[in-house]
Amino acid sequence: EEVKANYLSLGHRHAGYLNARHLLENGRHRNLILCGPKEYESSLLFYEGIRDAYREFGLSVDETMVNWVRPGEQAGIQRVTEVWTANPGSFDGVICFCDSLAFGVYRAARQLGLSVPEDISVVGYDDNPNNDFTAPPLTSIHQPKDLLTQYCMEFALKCLHNKETPPQTWRLEPVLAQRGSVCPKK
Repeated sequence: EEVKANYLSLGHRHAGYLNARHLLENGRHRNLILCGPKEYESSLLFYEGIRDAYREFGLSVDETMVNWVRPGEQAGIQRVTEVWTANPGSFDGVICFCDSLAFGVYRAARQLGLSVPEDISVVGYDDNPNNDFTAPPLTSIHQPKDLLTQYCMEFALKCLHNKETPPQTWRLEPVLAQRGSVCPKK
């Protein structure tokens, strides 16, 4: 039986693609990938987008550099520190499933004496309002939250006014907000 429901789709796969493509375009081919947990559908979609970008560049993702972690600054610090300490220079970019992981990457880089974006370039996902205040400002994926709000309000108002409407599907496509955390590989 068909389920009739409203559905809002966020472009997680496209977000992963945009992040990876941006690093690859800047010559950052050895990337540490910090995805969310495998049980999150959004994490799997994000990772598929990363793989799409690598394929477009004729490259394969180094599976040893893919980490499935709980989002948060501490996880970013821990993974970057562990991987860099075990194999210094093993990556020159970090793709983050969320900005809080990227904030952890910044802290780990400082602790390890690395420079963002010269030693390691970093991209995030969420476009946290604080991204402009990081040094350098974090390049991140922006979801059009204004459209999300608009769609939700329209739906809520229709429900409040008891208007029968057929189920709708909305798709929000992310965009890359380029700032200073990525530079070309020298």
